[in-house]
Amino acid sequence: MPEYTPRIGLPKPLGNETVSRAAHNELVDKIDEKVGTHLENKNNPHGVTAGQIGAVPMPGADGLLRLGQTVLADDVLPKSAVEKFLYVSTAGNDSTGDGTRARPYKTIQRAVDVIPNIHMHAYTIACAAGNYPEEVFIKGLLGGNVKIQLDGMAPSAKDFVTGFNVLSVLAEDCACYIQVNDIDFYNSSTITRNSVIKFTRSMYGAVSNCRFDSDTKANGKYSVFYDASKGSVYNSYFTSQFTCLRAQYGSQVVWSDNNAHGPTKSDYGLSVSSSIVHKVGALNLNATTLETTVSGGHIF
Repeated sequence: MPEYTPRIGLPKPLGNETVSRAAHNELVDKIDEKVGTHLENKNNPHGVTAGQIGAVPMPGADGLLRLGQTVLADDVLPKSAVEKFLYVSTAGNDSTGDGTRARPYKTIQRAVDVIPNIHMHAYTIACAAGNYPEEVFIKGLLGGNVKIQLDGMAPSAKDFVTGFNVLSVLAEDCACYIQVNDIDFYNSSTITRNSVIKFTRSMYGAVSNCRFDSDTKANGKYSVFYDASKGSVYNSYFTSQFTCLRAQYGSQVVWSDNNAHGPTKSDYGLSVSSSIVHKVGALNLNATTLETTVSGGHIF
């Protein structure tokens, strides 16, 4: 009796067996049947199931796959954007939370890290009021957009503290729209970075309804820094800052006249190097040096 291959059951005659032409033709017909079925089914030749494509492993910001991390296939397939919410609270938990309102994450960074590097959706990280002693890092996102904001109606940052306090935000190498809203930046003199908000080599970064009232003069920290990036700053409040806006290396930034400045002078208002800043209306800043341009920088 012949042995059989384990996968599709093709006969393998033993050394003392005689192989007939009929047996040979039967073997060829079986191979033709199996291969022909595979070739004819061009839509799904490997028989992949819906369950198998429902969850796709994705790498983290460091290029490594996090243990157990999966995302739905509709996060990475090009289709119409869907708004998705991730909730954060100082009472949440990064280990047991799932980002829902009922089980929020504890840190903004955790919410950022679960967003797929490649996605086509509008993610909103909605944060409960409180202090978040974080220097948030957004790295290498492609497609869709990401917003970080207060969960619920935020007060005007130009008139009141927002109650949503964060140390700093850095977006780096992101080919998507990123918006930072409603944050009252605090303890700015202690941050490890050279700026409170920075967009570097990123497609577009918007700053809205944020409050920069923590003194940055002593340590020379920029409030909003665009580095080879595009973006806009509006409806925000500044006072006692080293430099309210810094733009360099080919950045293009819109500065709105609905920004406001408090009574304590900043050192510099707009500082522009090899970049363009478009002013909409009056500058509305209170600074020792309102505007400075170097290396071909322009302020219009």
